[in-house]
Amino acid sequence: MGVYKVFMNLAAECVAGDKERGFLNTMLIAPVKRSSIAAGKSVYLLIVSVIGGLSAFVGMALSLPKLADSMGIDSSFNYTMKEYLLLFAITITAVFALCAMLLIISTLSKDVKQATNVAPVVLMVLMIGGMLATTEGFKPMIEDLGMVNNLIPAWNTMILMQDIINLEYTINSVWISCGINLLFSVVSIYVIGKCFESEKILNG
Repeated sequence: MGVYKVFMNLAAECVAGDKERGFLNTMLIAPVKRSSIAAGKSVYLLIVSVIGGLSAFVGMALSLPKLADSMGIDSSFNYTMKEYLLLFAITITAVFALCAMLLIISTLSKDVKQATNVAPVVLMVLMIGGMLATTEGFKPMIEDLGMVNNLIPAWNTMILMQDIINLEYTINSVWISCGINLLFSVVSIYVIGKCFESEKILNG
C-alpha cells in the first residue's frame, strides 16, 4: 500500500502540481506539441512505477510461502520460477494501469489537494475489491463472471494473484489480464494527451 501512496503523490505532483504552481502554462508555450508533453509525463511516471513494481514484487516473492500458509493452502504446494515470473508480469502491468489511472485523475484535477483527495477513493475501492475477492461469500459471483474478471483493469490483477497463489491459474488468463492492463495504460496515455489539448481542463 505504501508503494501505491508514493505513486499517488507523484501522479498528483506530475500534472496537478504543475498546474497549481503555474509551471504547466510555461511548458505549454514552449514549441513542443502538447501531446508530447503529456506523453513525457506519462512515460516518466511509468518508468518510476517499474521501480516501485519491482519493490512490490520482491516483497511479495519473499513472503509468498507465508502468504500461502495464511490462506490455508497446502504446504506441499511448490512454487516454481514460472509462478514467480507470472506474478512479476501481472504486478508490473497492474502498476502501469494504476499509475495511468492516477495520472488521469491528476490531469483532471484543479490542484494537488483535489488530486490527493480523489485518488485515495480509487485505491480504497480497489482495496475493498481485493478483500471481497478473497472471501468465501463472493467466490460464487467471481466464478460466475469467468473470463470477465480478466477484462477489468486492476481487478483482474487481484483475482489472478489469488489464482496464482492457489496454483489455479491458466496461462490464457495471465496473457489476457496483462494485455488488458497494458492496453488500458496506452489508452489512458492517449486520453491524457487529448486532455492536454483542452484549455478548460488545463486551466482548471
